[in-house]
Amino acid sequence: MTRGASFFLLFALVAASRAGAEEPGDNLWRGVYVGIDAGRASHDIDTSGIDSQLAPSFFGASSTHVDRADTMVGAYIGVRPAERIALELGYIDFGRAAVTATTTSPTASVRGSRSATGASLDLLLLVPTEGTWLVYGRFGAVRWDSTLELSGGGVQLRRASNGTDFKLGIGWQYEYASNLGLRLDFQHFALEDGDINSATAGLIFKF
Repeated sequence: MTRGASFFLLFALVAASRAGAEEPGDNLWRGVYVGIDAGRASHDIDTSGIDSQLAPSFFGASSTHVDRADTMVGAYIGVRPAERIALELGYIDFGRAAVTATTTSPTASVRGSRSATGASLDLLLLVPTEGTWLVYGRFGAVRWDSTLELSGGGVQLRRASNGTDFKLGIGWQYEYASNLGLRLDFQHFALEDGDINSATAGLIFKF
């Protein structure tokens, strides 16, 4: 079990024990909350850019394959000042996408990964439904850092980049108890270094 998954499980157990046998929460509540989530991230990497960077080291062509999906984890703090608005500040570890480049002349296999992390600021527009559910759209910005590392065939390649880009998403929240909510999120991160799409499940603990 990874460190992120272990933390997520511990948080879930503590939150569930605190929630106890309380009645389901109110989806119109206001206040401060913290949360964590985990799921899958799909990295959309520009393989032609990798091939062009490898070209000076090889006379033949290069063909790059990317295993796009990996586990991602995140944590955030938020405030809901009104029934239909919330603001969140978060940290995200997008995991690693495995990269393999096969070259000719000479024949070689160059392997490595692209990792990425980010800090985000989101505005959530909330739509409470009947009972204990609500749906929301999120719009925000993410300050990201990514690193591409490849080695093999006598080549060592490392490329670090960063930037600030937009993100958006949609999600559902179930008010499990007065102090605990369950979430399902789908998000798109439009990074200059390569877009990332994610699907996560999470918990929020309300103060």
